[in-house]
Amino acid sequence: RQDGGNLGHPHIALQQIRRRREGLALPILVATGEEESHIRNDAIKYGASSLVSKPFDGAVLTELACNLVKMYRLKRQLEAYQARVSSELQVA
Repeated sequence: RQDGGNLGHPHIALQQIRRRREGLALPILVATGEEESHIRNDAIKYGASSLVSKPFDGAVLTELACNLVKMYRLKRQLEAYQARVSSELQVA
C-alpha cells in the first residue's frame, strides 16, 4: 500500500512506485473519492491499472483486485513463454 498523501495528486505516489524496477509491472488499484475527470485521468496516465470510486462495494473491490492479480499472473506467464520461445529459436 502506498499512501499518496494528497489524494488530489495520486500521480506522485504512482510515479514513485513505477520508478522502482519491481513496480513496473505491479498492478495498482487506486481507490478515490475524486469526481474530477482530470484527476482520475492522471491516475491512469501515471500508472494506475484500475480505479474504483469511493464509496465502493466490497464485492466490486474484491473482483477488481482479483482480476488485476489474474492479469498480472497471465502477463508474467506470457513473458516467460516468450523468453523461452525466443531462446529456443536462437538455438535452432
